[in-house]
Amino acid sequence: MEKVIDIYNLSDFHGAILEEANKVGIIKIATFLKTIKEERKGSYLFLSAGDMYSGTYFSEVTKGKPLTQILNSLELTCMSVGNHEIADPKLMKEVLNEASFDLINSNVYCLNGNRLQIGKEYIIKELNGIKIGIIGTLGKMQKYDIINNISKDIIVKDEVNTVKKLSKFLRKEEKCEIIILLSHSNTYNLEDKIAELKDHEKVDVMINGHTHKKTCRIINCISKRKMAYIESGSSGEVIGNIRLTLSSKHHIIEEVSLENIDCCTLKERDHSYLEMINYFIRDNDLIYNEIGSIKHFYNKDIFLKAFCDYILKEYQCDIAVMNYGSIRSKGFPLFKNQIINISNIKEINPFNNYLVIGTINSDVMNFFINKCASSLYFSYINGINKEEVKVIMIDFVYFQNESLFIEHIISKENIPDIIVKMIKEEKL
Repeated sequence: MEKVIDIYNLSDFHGAILEEANKVGIIKIATFLKTIKEERKGSYLFLSAGDMYSGTYFSEVTKGKPLTQILNSLELTCMSVGNHEIADPKLMKEVLNEASFDLINSNVYCLNGNRLQIGKEYIIKELNGIKIGIIGTLGKMQKYDIINNISKDIIVKDEVNTVKKLSKFLRKEEKCEIIILLSHSNTYNLEDKIAELKDHEKVDVMINGHTHKKTCRIINCISKRKMAYIESGSSGEVIGNIRLTLSSKHHIIEEVSLENIDCCTLKERDHSYLEMINYFIRDNDLIYNEIGSIKHFYNKDIFLKAFCDYILKEYQCDIAVMNYGSIRSKGFPLFKNQIINISNIKEINPFNNYLVIGTINSDVMNFFINKCASSLYFSYINGINKEEVKVIMIDFVYFQNESLFIEHIISKENIPDIIVKMIKEEKL
């Protein structure tokens, strides 16, 4: 009789715990997965490719506890490290103190050559009599999505070489029959490079996070086998499902099917999950306190311009510099006369970024603008026609370009504080 492994994937959830206008929330997702878990005992495997917690104010103020409790109940086996897990070690320490699941970090190292002690190097799981090895990697370029005061102390080793080494070890030494890679990477065709691996180094399933794309591919490999590849959106848009059908005797994969299940189609809410979330809402009801209403319609681009215009005048600077990722697309659109609370603001900037104000030589600044014009957002009040210019820059960019500044100070208000101020002053 054939054997089946049913893999479910929820990645890049970004703390989208509550059901809101543009989010399904964890309750419906958990209710669906709870039913699947009960129906498919012995074949159910629940995994995540990282970035599960950071992204909403509710997740921040509850320290992710409701999400951890629900993931525990759904028997999440493990999640790989994403850039947000690396960027917030304090939160991850609290999460792992309560989690029954493991975190995997296969390729992030300290400068001294030791693997960064956040999570295990790999996981082995036996399911339906089949031994499964699970590897978790961070993309090399994702180091630069982490604020510099953390990223400067880590090394992200090559993903392909890491996978080759660990897959070979897991197959030969640990006798694993299936290898799953949880990758958190901007890929650059990484999946095709992984699919080229063969013999003891080969990977059977690759689940990728970070891109927020929704992709299902069955890749034909050079060794006449197939590798399942899936990316499953963000913030609970979809749940990924990969089904492997294996021969009963030698556990050879005979059939692969995969899909992204649209979470908007989910209707059921388990009462126990509803009660759990309501408990945390009652304990943190300040998230719904109204700050005020906005006077105009804003998409991300319009808002970014309005924000930069405000800080240029408020701090009397010549140039404002922001990275596009600091203002999050999921916080928009904002509609005219919409009532705004702190939760809305944390959707726009969930990372509590600060601003750095200082002076930079004009020639140095001109060179920096020309170099970074396509990757950063620049806004001006005055032309650069003096020897030194006063610049206001988001901390994420500052920490990567600290040497540009002649002198600097860090603002006392973070970006959410400034947005609150703009609303109260009717500047939005």
